Amino acid sequence: MSRLLAMLRTRQVWPVVEAELISLGVSYRLERGGKHPVVRICVDGQERRLPIAGSPRSRGQAVRKSVCQIRRVVAQLRETSHG
Repeated sequence: MSRLLAMLRTRQVWPVVEAELISLGVSYRLERGGKHPVVRICVDGQERRLPIAGSPRSRGQAVRKSVCQIRRVVAQLRETSHG
């Protein structure tokens, strides 16, 4: 797993994604995916897996896309859990 974290930190996507997850107050876990690493987000017992894509060249776009996607998924999970 340390190799995976090192790769994500090099791409500078994971620190921003991790900070966003912490600020939203959700539990999460980083996992290995097929082609991309995957973050598993848990909100009130519901889980969702999201791939974290991005290459060093597409860093800015990958960060923005990942943060927006995480906010959207967390909002959906909270909405369905509160019903």
